[in-house]
Amino acid sequence: MDQAGSFAVREAVRPGEYTLYAFDGVPEGAWTDAEFLKGVEGKGVRIKVSEWDVKAVEVPLIPRSEFRALLSRLGMD
Repeated sequence: MDQAGSFAVREAVRPGEYTLYAFDGVPEGAWTDAEFLKGVEGKGVRIKVSEWDVKAVEVPLIPRSEFRALLSRLGMD
């Protein structure tokens, strides 16, 4: 990620539907926890990727204040 928050995925991504998230200060690995993802559901950007797609997507930053209580409840704070 650069100073402006931009990044690129240069490896192939399987076709399918994905949800992209940009978290401010999330603990390492929290995004792999099903309960954490359930708690932030609806805050990401859903995209559909087809074979050979090239996409540019703007993903708004989710401030820690929006998921701090969730982290605490899950013991991740």
